[in-house]
Amino acid sequence: MIYLTELHKQPFKDCTLILNVQSLDVFLFSNIMMSIIELDFPLKENDIINKLADKYSKEDLLNAIKELLESEILIKNKALHQHSSKTNKSDFLNKIDLYISSDCQLKCKYCFDRDSALKRQNMTLQTAKDSIDFLFKNSGESTNLHVCFFGGEPTIKHEIISQTIRYANQKALAGNKYIHYSITTNGLNLKDDVLDLIVSHKINTVISIDGDEITQMYNRPGKDNQNYYKELISNITNAQQKGVNISARATISKNSKNRVFENFIFLENLGFNEIHMEPAFGNTNGIFIDSIEDVESIKLELGKIEDYVKNKITSNENRSSFQLLTEPLSIILNKTKLTHSCHIAANYVAIDWDGSIYLCHRMISNDKYYLGKISSDFDFNKLHNYRQILNVNNRAKCSICWVRNICGGGCVAVCEEYNGNTDDHHPLDCLLHKHSISLALDIIANHMVNN
Repeated sequence: MIYLTELHKQPFKDCTLILNVQSLDVFLFSNIMMSIIELDFPLKENDIINKLADKYSKEDLLNAIKELLESEILIKNKALHQHSSKTNKSDFLNKIDLYISSDCQLKCKYCFDRDSALKRQNMTLQTAKDSIDFLFKNSGESTNLHVCFFGGEPTIKHEIISQTIRYANQKALAGNKYIHYSITTNGLNLKDDVLDLIVSHKINTVISIDGDEITQMYNRPGKDNQNYYKELISNITNAQQKGVNISARATISKNSKNRVFENFIFLENLGFNEIHMEPAFGNTNGIFIDSIEDVESIKLELGKIEDYVKNKITSNENRSSFQLLTEPLSIILNKTKLTHSCHIAANYVAIDWDGSIYLCHRMISNDKYYLGKISSDFDFNKLHNYRQILNVNNRAKCSICWVRNICGGGCVAVCEEYNGNTDDHHPLDCLLHKHSISLALDIIANHMVNN
């Protein structure tokens, strides 16, 4: 008996693009191939030939069936192609986010931690050192560790960051380990002292900038309502001149949904080689993406970026990495199937200013995802249980979706904020994921045709 594997189909020019959902292989099919896979399977080989005998010769059908079996579009052993809902148990950590400060100079309208920002809570040096001890204690045989400084605005306490790095590097040297550092910042404190710290320790730097001045000042106003934009651009330019590895983290709001392409080009011209743009989802307050109309506007903008990227590829020109397209492109081309959208509940935790441990930085202060304190024993079983629950193949609606192995189920923090649980998806986020993945497939197909 012959079975049909799980497929996604979308039109491309005068043929049909096929994605093997399990293997992530991409094909462009002609009429005979499409005629076969549109039959109702399972079928025997003779059944396929008999059903299509009036349209194609037996020889052509046999050749097509052989090709489809070789490419695993058609399969003979269905059990070998079932997806796994099991997650390998992890008993070590290699990455932590340190919530250095909840204080910030900005009052971003979509900030997911605005309440903490009002309290101005700061991590002490001792808690930061204890967090490093916690990471090393639980890192097992892992030799490559990662520490991310987060907030709020972490550079407000850059002296804490500096002393924490010095302490961590001493432990790494003694333990024959290496630590990679990263930071997410609004860019306002990127003066010489902070830049020297970043350069000397090769800290990967993500700057929160949504685009041009109009977009930035609307989405991310300053607490004092002063226009800081020229200072921000000056800081970015200075950082680039010093050789800082910086990328842009841009948030798409309801206000900027029709200017996504324009802001992408602006950020590229500003010198960012990596541009990460994400819609702001949340409760309706006039800033969040909260309607089908919003999604349709963003889809039109993504289409413009797709055309731009395709033209750059065709002309072999340098271009910025646009995460909404390059991430699915990389996953599909490298066949790196995702069971989760990120490293959540794998070898990573987030640590709040007081040493409390949470599942991720966006879940800090949510008691449902509290995992304990750095000063007490850490329960890896609890972390593994979350990893199992959040496996995309264990989430009811996600487990039957064609994009699951590419998106990994989407951001679980967004799901939690929208649904009050992590099992269901955010419908608008899901629509945008599917659209961006379809655009990525279109780019792949275009490259296949041109080469």
